Order: sequence, then C-alpha cells, then structure tokens
Amino acid sequence: LLEISMVGMFLLIGYYFGNPLEYAIGNFEGIGELAYLLLAGFISISFCAYDLMYYEIPDEFLITFLIFSFFGLSYLHMTGWQVSYMIPLDIVWLQSPLMQAFAGFLPIFLFFLLLILVSGWKWMGAGDLRIAVFMGFVWGAKIAWLGIFLSYLVGSIIGIIILIIR
Repeated sequence: LLEISMVGMFLLIGYYFGNPLEYAIGNFEGIGELAYLLLAGFISISFCAYDLMYYEIPDEFLITFLIFSFFGLSYLHMTGWQVSYMIPLDIVWLQSPLMQAFAGFLPIFLFFLLLILVSGWKWMGAGDLRIAVFMGFVWGAKIAWLGIFLSYLVGSIIGIIILIIR
C-alpha cells in the first residue's frame, strides 16, 4: 500500500507539474519546482506511514525538509520568481513564495497551538503542529488553509459516523 501510494503521488505530481517534452529539448525551467514537489510528496507519504505505525511524526524528516524549503523559497523570493501552484494572495507583500509559506503555516500553527493549550493536549498532539508548518511551506496560504478546512470537515464527518455507530 505504501509503494502504491508513493507511485500514485509521483505520477500525479509528474502529470500536473512535469513537462517531459520541454525537458526532452533541454528546457529545464520548471524542474526545480517539480523536484521540490516530488520531495514534498515523498515526505508526505512517509509522514502518513510513520504516523500510522508509531503515532508520531519524526522531526528528522520535517526539520530537514523545512531547512531545504526555507532556503529554496528564499532563493525564489530574492530572484522574484513565482511558484506556479501557489495561488498569489491579493496583498502585494504576501505574493512571494517565502511569504506565502509563512502566511500558510503561521495562522494554522497558532490555531492548533491554541486548541492544544485549551484542551491540555487532549484534542491534538505536537504532530499536528508539525503538519501545519509542513502544509504552509509546501502549498502556501490559500491551499494550506483550504486543506485544513477540508481535513476538519472530513474528520468531523468520520467522527460523527463513529459516534453514531458506537
């Protein structure tokens, strides 16, 4: 199941963000973005598998990826490049990839931290804080916020179904 998930993730990322015809003629303009997303996909699947087995998220994967992302997004920010899958916000200073990453993870991180502090670590764990940082850095603000909303919606539906069954 893990290997099938990894292949599926790589195929989807390659299909939507790769351009083999351009790469074949030597135009590697989007190859950095594609490599970044493939690495993020690998880490996402690894997170899920590790979390299912051990009920935690390893810091080694996350910290390494975040350092890599910070420097990569900083480079894109300094050169003025836009990342094609990040939806630019209407606020001018939030349109760079690095600012998108911070705008993506910081509100989600603070919201999760508030839930953890209010519940005394009963509603969520520290892994959710790590996932908030990861989502913000990979997808930027709008998509990360949408992802959190959809995960809450699906989780609520599943939780209600479990409560009804019990």
